[in-house]
Amino acid sequence: METISTLILDQDGVLWRDRFVFPSTLPSLNRLRELGKRLLFVTNNASKSRKQYVEKWKKVGLELNKDEIVPASYLAAAYLESKGFKGKVFYIGDEGTRQELMEHGIPIVECTNHQMTISNEELASFQPDPEVKAVVLAHDTNFNYRKMCIATQYLRNSPDVEFIVTNMDAGDLLANNRFMPGTGGMADALTTASGRVPVNTGKGGNFILPFLMQKFGVEPKEMMCVGDRLDTDIALGRMAKCKTALPLTGVTSRDQLKQTPPDMQPTYVIDNFGVLAGLNCWARKAEEEMAPEQQE
Repeated sequence: METISTLILDQDGVLWRDRFVFPSTLPSLNRLRELGKRLLFVTNNASKSRKQYVEKWKKVGLELNKDEIVPASYLAAAYLESKGFKGKVFYIGDEGTRQELMEHGIPIVECTNHQMTISNEELASFQPDPEVKAVVLAHDTNFNYRKMCIATQYLRNSPDVEFIVTNMDAGDLLANNRFMPGTGGMADALTTASGRVPVNTGKGGNFILPFLMQKFGVEPKEMMCVGDRLDTDIALGRMAKCKTALPLTGVTSRDQLKQTPPDMQPTYVIDNFGVLAGLNCWARKAEEEMAPEQQE
């Protein structure tokens, strides 16, 4: 950890799970701050805006400013801003991304949640708003047929309408080993209907790493990516060619690691986030977590 100045921290599965904050979280974050480490909370969870995450962390017991938090909700708005976007967004998702789009001055058009379906007759007579220049999809527990139909019209009718998704996560692990389907499945449904592949502005996509490096001056050789997902958190670290650490408190288990190819493995596998605050003797090189045949 001596050579690491910045930690890119996932939240779900690393610092908490659902509403349960892990016991190691606050002591570890405070200790890392004492050691002079810069902490960037980079999450694919788009359910909250930066301001909402500041309030959540305050309730947990940690004071942050919004520039330390990089949620997927913010990244979608930042992507549009970086493109000099002009126009309206047809938006599907929850409050976090809605707030970030509005804070960036991007007008949105959306279906109300009580409008769940649409008849063939109504769809045939639907008139798209000509000012809509992008469809933005975030996680939506009210995702339905009507929203899918209208988004499909915008995406099929004009190749100039951008298709943006906050992340392509398959889902997340909840208490009692229950799996919550994620935004990726919703995006796949729209891709099937529209024939359009979205730009993923979250972890797992190509936008986030250059954005982090430019906005925060992050140097890959001085950073470590910490997260519980191989396809997003660890993939981001491998893209940056920096060190990575995977705590076994989230969606990835030891058994899954044993079945994972070497080129997708993290640098370190750790029991929990607290290891990084000084209990380095608990950390294990990823190769030690692999099956013998994978080490060859």
